[in-house]
Amino acid sequence: MRQIELPLGGMVFSGIASGPADGELVMLLHGFPQTARAWSAQVQQLGEAGWHAVAPDIRGFAPGARPELVADYAQDQVASDVLAIAAQLGADSFHLVGHDLGGIIAWDVACRHPARIRTLAVASTPHLAVFAAALHARQEQRLPPFDLFRQPGTAEHALLDGDAAALRAGYRGLDEHLIQEYVCHFSQPGALTAALNHFRAFDFADWLALPAATVPTLFTWGADDPYLARPTALATRGHVTARYTETELQGVAHWLPELAPETVTALLHAHLRS
Repeated sequence: MRQIELPLGGMVFSGIASGPADGELVMLLHGFPQTARAWSAQVQQLGEAGWHAVAPDIRGFAPGARPELVADYAQDQVASDVLAIAAQLGADSFHLVGHDLGGIIAWDVACRHPARIRTLAVASTPHLAVFAAALHARQEQRLPPFDLFRQPGTAEHALLDGDAAALRAGYRGLDEHLIQEYVCHFSQPGALTAALNHFRAFDFADWLALPAATVPTLFTWGADDPYLARPTALATRGHVTARYTETELQGVAHWLPELAPETVTALLHAHLRS
């Protein structure tokens, strides 16, 4: 596995990669509050299997790609990053994988630009129309704290005060060394604000209007995920018109790539090969 830097539009996207540069591109998008490091196991194993596996640090998370304005984090801007990174890597079309915030981005890119996407795989994040409906109805107990994340200043203090106690608590189940790595990353000046700007730029009305996915899609989630209710997860099947595979992982919470690395990797292998 190797570290990468991708200059793009005056910014520099860091990340990790593995596998032959001429292999089929599999781009893996990380969640919040994480970095490309979240996909380490999958990037390594997919690369060893012959795929060109690339996990970039997305806009706001890469130290060299942190624009200041909330408007710079609108989903069309973030989607353009994903497509431009793929083009820079020589891929006219590619396989797209996302978890959490990366899943939000992946759904948006795949549903709006299906000609560029060969297959889609998303962990922990339902189709955005389903997601927005659940957030609006507030009938489910298992929802992420988007209202908090969208409050400038308040969210930063809530997550970082007391030696980042709330931030650390959110990583429950992860290795302590990895938690410390993430806390150090988001404690850097401006890092957490840049990451939170994604949530502050969300347009939920736009989510409700997102078309169905028309590419082969894998959706997987943890049965113990505190941010995703099972009815919401199951409703995703109504928003995919191509081959669709869904897998609920029992005894697993939110951080699927790290909590169930072998299972997630096996699911990705099967999905990509089919």
